[in-house]
Amino acid sequence: MGARITRAKAKIAAAHIPYRVPAAEDLPGRVSGVLAVLFLIFNEGYLASGPDTVMNETV
Repeated sequence: MGARITRAKAKIAAAHIPYRVPAAEDLPGRVSGVLAVLFLIFNEGYLASGPDTVMNETV
């Protein structure tokens, strides 16, 4: 995972994509996407999608 992040950072830097905080008026339209990703990450961590890779042993 660390290597992926490092490669992604290098690609962003090479493409000269600036980091900027979204304006306040842009945030409401982005919240639903962020919440959906957080929901999916939580669920995958709780009960993995593969049948033999259950993460939570209480399930």
